[in-house]
Amino acid sequence: HRVFNTAIQEAYIIGSTIGMSAVGLKPIVEVQFADYIYPGINQLASEISKSCYLSNGKFPVSTIIRVPVGAYGSGGPYHSGSVETTLLSIKGIKIAYPSNAADMKGLMKAAYLDPNPVIILEHKGLYWSKVAGTEEAKTIEPSRDYIVPFGKGNVVLQADEDLIENGESLSVITYGMGVYWAKAGAKNFVGQIEIIDLRTLFPLDEHLIFSTVKKDG
Repeated sequence: HRVFNTAIQEAYIIGSTIGMSAVGLKPIVEVQFADYIYPGINQLASEISKSCYLSNGKFPVSTIIRVPVGAYGSGGPYHSGSVETTLLSIKGIKIAYPSNAADMKGLMKAAYLDPNPVIILEHKGLYWSKVAGTEEAKTIEPSRDYIVPFGKGNVVLQADEDLIENGESLSVITYGMGVYWAKAGAKNFVGQIEIIDLRTLFPLDEHLIFSTVKKDG
């Protein structure tokens, strides 16, 4: 009675969360492919993202919208889109983009506890590590109460201190599948690469970004 299929109608999938939130529920919905989110953008940009501001904080739309993104296998032009830049232009929503299973769980719990509308972008190539080189995405749940705070990135690979001092290192700031592309490339430059996994795109861990760039120049 709590988990059910919806009609494949994105404006309804996203818009229905407004009503569910209004009666005290905490809806978690999924747009099956990011490429088909556009019919729901009007609800997202015109209603969900603005409700908290229009009501002076009285009626925030508390919802979680899961959106599988990215290409793998033979998805083709209509099942492989990435929509983070489009979504980041909408003010009033938080956006997470985990790179592994543990962070997915931790960010989902943080989103559930957050009164704001949250979109969680999930690269389909990381499901069951479908793309070669992403086995490390199958992380074990650290603890039952594991929560990843929004706006807190993670250093997934550190550069060697001596190489940093000599000016022979650089930073790669990325997220999602990009973490694994960066780790694969870093194998050719041992000790020279520092990789930052943003984990959330809004809010952004500006402190970690700035400190890393300052260190590596």
